[in-house]
Amino acid sequence: MSDPREPAGHDGHDQSDPTEIEIDIDDLDPDALNALVGGGLFEGGLAATGDDGHADHEAHDHEAHDHDGHAPQIEEQQHRELALGLFNQVWEMLRTPNRTPFQDDQMVHAAHASRWHWGQVRQGAGPQQLAVGEWQCSRVYAVLGRAEPAMHHARSSLAICEESGIGDWVLAAAYEALARASGVAGDREGFGIWLERARAATAAIANPQDRGVIEQDLAALGR
Repeated sequence: MSDPREPAGHDGHDQSDPTEIEIDIDDLDPDALNALVGGGLFEGGLAATGDDGHADHEAHDHEAHDHDGHAPQIEEQQHRELALGLFNQVWEMLRTPNRTPFQDDQMVHAAHASRWHWGQVRQGAGPQQLAVGEWQCSRVYAVLGRAEPAMHHARSSLAICEESGIGDWVLAAAYEALARASGVAGDREGFGIWLERARAATAAIANPQDRGVIEQDLAALGR
């Protein structure tokens, strides 16, 4: 991992692990990523639905419709692609200066959607992706100054790490998220406790590049 903003499969790691993935933001098409959260997923779906359309629908006999109660199925590869695309789109949004309230809302929705899609992937993803997804949700809320959800998702990230025996940079990132959320909440004691744990976990990260990225995040928190 040259950047912890990659759920897995970063430089320097064994790519044979089926739970790891590669993310290179520079290789992704910005227009395609923007389409994921900019309305492209819903083109042609709701535009024709208005008051008249609703009334027309109600006028029909529902017994005549073949409603089987099942939503269209999304293939696992589609879940994976959406999870990746939305994950990287969130980091682009975080780097966007002077975001509007609408963009902030889109960023929140994208982070949650990415985490949800990771939860639907059964092959090639696992607890590490879920922990990193929770970490990203926490970061988004912390940046927006929303302490309670930031802390909630940071705790979820740590819980996944502990339950699944995940260490290295992912564990350090979970501690970093808890320190950041504590800072947003104004909890100086909690901030200090989690910061120290984050520093200790960071010192144990095997890959120097991974360690350097987390160290930069911790340095940005101050003391």
